[in-house]
Amino acid sequence: ELDLEAEWIYKYAFSKPSISNQSGGADSREKAIKGPQTVEKIRKALEFMRNQHLEVPFIAFYRKEYVQPELTVNDLWRVYKFDEKWTQLQTRKSNMSRLFEKMHSYQSERLTRDVNETIPENVRVLRDEDMDRLRGVQSLEELNDVYSHFILYYGNDLPAMQEAHRLKEREKAKERRQAAVRRKQAEDGTEGMEIDDEAKESLLKMETVK
Repeated sequence: ELDLEAEWIYKYAFSKPSISNQSGGADSREKAIKGPQTVEKIRKALEFMRNQHLEVPFIAFYRKEYVQPELTVNDLWRVYKFDEKWTQLQTRKSNMSRLFEKMHSYQSERLTRDVNETIPENVRVLRDEDMDRLRGVQSLEELNDVYSHFILYYGNDLPAMQEAHRLKEREKAKERRQAAVRRKQAEDGTEGMEIDDEAKESLLKMETVK
């Protein structure tokens, strides 16, 4: 993942001068001279920040041989800032991916209840291209566009989808509890015996303690 993040930070933090820097100021010139070899230095800086939890000043003074001359202390602060943006972007993409998957599952179950029934004209089935577009998102702006597109077509179905998902999760939890009871009964040699709810709860507590 650090390789992908380093490429992303190089592209958005060091290869794209901001509007305020397009006039050719010193910072813009400094960014312009940074070549592709900077990617490996960014990756090294990320490794120090992420895996070793080193602060920017420490890296700049005590690990400078790994990041200079491509990255100055100001560049390291830029890497630090864009690392936060990358993390935020990936978290939101992950959350939206789960939302897409839930909607896809909801639509599949809803539309296949009757295989002979045709899909209503006003229903847009979530497609693989939608997932591909989400996976290809590289900025929060692009992510907002994808989300707006999703809400446009599926916003009205969200409440019903969420309720269906909650019911499914409750059913899965019930099945896990029943499986735990059967497992405990098998261990105790009481398999096949009818037991009341209170006894079931007692068995589950014993299973949890183990």
